[in-house]
Amino acid sequence: MFKKILFSTAFVFAAVAGMAQPLFIDSVDRTNVGRIYRVGDVNEVYTYFIKSEPRSKNASLVIKLGSAGQQEPRSFAVEVEKNTVVLSTTASQMAVAFLTYNTATKSCSLFSVDFGGRVSTRTTIEGLPAEQMSWDNDLRLLPVMPEGFMLITPKAKKQGYAIIAYDGDMKELWTERFDAKNSTLELLDIKQVGPEDIFVLRRELMDAKQQKYSHSLQILSPMRHGESVITELKDKNNNYCYAGTLSEKDGQILVAGLCYKDGKYVQGLPTGIAIFEMLPDGNINKSVFCDAQQLGKFLPDAVISAMATNSVLNLEFAINDQQQDMYYVVAELVGKTIKDAKQAESKITVSDLMTLGINKEGELQKLALAEKAPHIDIAMKGAPTNTDVYGTVNWLNRNKLVNTRFITQFQDGYYVCTKGTDTARHETEAIFIKIDNPTLANQFGIIMSRIQSSDLALKPLIRFSLNAGTTDFGAKRWQQNDVYMLKGSQVVFYNLVDNKAAMFFDTIDRRP
Repeated sequence: MFKKILFSTAFVFAAVAGMAQPLFIDSVDRTNVGRIYRVGDVNEVYTYFIKSEPRSKNASLVIKLGSAGQQEPRSFAVEVEKNTVVLSTTASQMAVAFLTYNTATKSCSLFSVDFGGRVSTRTTIEGLPAEQMSWDNDLRLLPVMPEGFMLITPKAKKQGYAIIAYDGDMKELWTERFDAKNSTLELLDIKQVGPEDIFVLRRELMDAKQQKYSHSLQILSPMRHGESVITELKDKNNNYCYAGTLSEKDGQILVAGLCYKDGKYVQGLPTGIAIFEMLPDGNINKSVFCDAQQLGKFLPDAVISAMATNSVLNLEFAINDQQQDMYYVVAELVGKTIKDAKQAESKITVSDLMTLGINKEGELQKLALAEKAPHIDIAMKGAPTNTDVYGTVNWLNRNKLVNTRFITQFQDGYYVCTKGTDTARHETEAIFIKIDNPTLANQFGIIMSRIQSSDLALKPLIRFSLNAGTTDFGAKRWQQNDVYMLKGSQVVFYNLVDNKAAMFFDTIDRRP
């Protein structure tokens, strides 16, 4: 059994200076601080915060750039208007881009800052609906080419989306629009694979009366933007895949999800699980289907009972384990109880992390629940309350309000990194769970805590409240303590405590 590595922010981490490098950011305004983001393909990260003086008409957007081994982060400051919030941000290897919104003037701006501190032309973005100006919006910025950027803007009422490409000076290069054929077309996930290809996971409503949905994967390249490929995700028996995960690791691109006949969600067990191996051009290389009868033999009765009432399996990662010649899927059980439909209040529970091993013929070889995996309880108010359970799950995934963070590989196999947080103790833990045998003996953790604890069996239960679809950035408490994977085996912790933001770089290993 592995022991935890304890980091205490009560002192400057002198005891572990050889293992972790902290970068502190002082005087953070908690309502305007960003998560960490990666800089291009390099092993660097950045964060930001907005600082304003009481008597000043303007404010400063402060960008902090750091990497392992640095004593102090590099810092850049950009003047912005007061009442400015950041809706989306990303970075290429040349610059950082921001999409901002002024809550007083109701205006959106897009600009970039290169790593010498030069600010590009500020472009005003028109036509975005007011309901998108919130901390949990679907606006996406992506870096493309050496210095360009791409902005993806969903239309109002999920009726499609536009993709706009910009050069390094934020001059528009081209725009493509994709409209819903029927009622709605929404974005579920977007990933950049390699320097050019953009993979877009989509859900389209086929029949509003019967609530039938079609899921598809779109692949486009900024260099060949008029030639995008759209592949519908369903098996040979016309079972539509409710794709829940778009995973890329070591050049392997996998899409996985629960399947429902004719695309109609039915409470309870689905028809099965589909896994698609995708080619870089967007076509399907191989697909397998694991039917629900196999799931029923492996799933505990309590999970089957929950799925029959108000819960669903949320598939979050899929990998192709070539050594075992098997696919592994990581899932969590998401439960939803509506407390007050008129007030749009509900309770969300994310729990029971499980791993499923499926061979290349679609046979379920093993299903195991991770022992003492982290749980989340969310008291939610706002728009996602009144959607179907899949709409709520999609919202949770987009806003990183689930436990899983990434998958990494060691000599003895693959591990999924989950996140445990205890806000009462200001503690964040990266818990690594072996995919093919997720017992406590095959788990280890790296913990960042103000209060020392060596209880490996403790997997904290996090409870918090949020108001979705608002500009209440204080609702992002779950993201104020987080853990991220970088290149290789390096992990970055992010923590907001004592009016400071801190980034900690460490290398993942299983220290005795």
